[in-house]
Amino acid sequence: MDLFSTIFQVGQKVASEYRQGLAASSECQQSTVLQLVNRSRSDIIDATMSSMDKFDWFMAGPLFDRPYIPSNSSQERSATLNTTAAHCPFEMTLIFSDGTMDKFRMHQKFPFDGCPGFQHFNGPHVITFACSENRVIITIRD
Repeated sequence: MDLFSTIFQVGQKVASEYRQGLAASSECQQSTVLQLVNRSRSDIIDATMSSMDKFDWFMAGPLFDRPYIPSNSSQERSATLNTTAAHCPFEMTLIFSDGTMDKFRMHQKFPFDGCPGFQHFNGPHVITFACSENRVIITIRD
C-alpha cells in the first residue's frame, strides 16, 4: 500500500469516529427556550442570569446578559441542556427603569420534568411561569 492510500484510510477512520462522537453527544443534548415576557409598566433595563451549573448547561453561560426589554414586549433565548441533568436551575435578577429589582430562581427543565423549582426571593413584581413544549415562559407583571 502506498503512503497516499494509508493517509487516506487513516483520514477516513478519524472522520468516521468524529461523526460517531457527534451523534453520541447529540443524544445527551436537549434543546430548550427561555422566554421573558415583560407585562409591567416599567422597562427591564438589566436581566442577568447566574448560578448555572456547567454540567447541566452545554456551554454554560448566561442566556440573558443585560438585555433591554421594553414594557409590553418579550425576548427569548435558546439553550442546550444535558439530558442527564436533574433540573438545570438558574437564578435571574431583573432591574427595572423605575429603580425596582426582582430576583428569582427557576428550573429550565420544567417543560420536561414538571418541576418548576420556582422561588421569588425578592422584588415587588408578580412573576408567573408556564411551559409549552420545550419552552419556559416567565411573565413579569406589576
